[in-house]
Amino acid sequence: MSDIAARLANETYNMLGNKSKEDRIKQINQNIADTGYIAIPSKSNRDILYLQNDADKIIHVAHRGTDLSGKKTAVDVGADLMFALGQEKHSKAFKKRRDTTSKLVKDIPDDYKLNMSGHSYGHGSMIDTIKNKKNVRDKLIKSGGLAEGFNGASSPFTKKASKKLKKELENNVIHHRIDDDLVSKASILNNDVGQVRTYKQKSNKKIYKSIPSHLKHVFNSLNQLNAHSLNNFTG
Repeated sequence: MSDIAARLANETYNMLGNKSKEDRIKQINQNIADTGYIAIPSKSNRDILYLQNDADKIIHVAHRGTDLSGKKTAVDVGADLMFALGQEKHSKAFKKRRDTTSKLVKDIPDDYKLNMSGHSYGHGSMIDTIKNKKNVRDKLIKSGGLAEGFNGASSPFTKKASKKLKKELENNVIHHRIDDDLVSKASILNNDVGQVRTYKQKSNKKIYKSIPSHLKHVFNSLNQLNAHSLNNFTG
């Protein structure tokens, strides 16, 4: 499992908030200074973080998970619902992420590898993009890249990938999940493309001391809430 991929996925949440975009990007680049990546402001937004590593010739595109801070909560929850119903292809939020990622990938130099990551809803939009945008899929496969999801949601109603597509992506997509995570539990049976790898929750990763009121309808216990956190994957 790539600690860096999880860290970059986690940084997408720092694109939220009320600070200027310049300040948000500056903070992100300070946080990841040891990774070799830098976030590119002109190619990043509140949904997608575009990161560049010139030393290793890698572009990393990270999709943000559900915003619980309020900035984009309503839009994200609506997209989550569409995904749960298997209607993500008709979701404006999913379409925006598909189209944005496709446009970004078109500008990646031929000699650069494409890696991707996403947590929770971000995992779902990442997989949706790979399945439905051929140029993204082709770049990922031909460059030997890796798309890593963390505690990603899945739906039994989503149109499944063809056998051919599953075969093409079997070595390029990995879904990492914590065994106590409720959100990703269905992926054991409903995983569409790539591999699923399950891990034990880190006992020292107790991020929340209580369940926020707006999350009580999703998580039945504090253990489930902590299991869903990206901090389980970030070293």
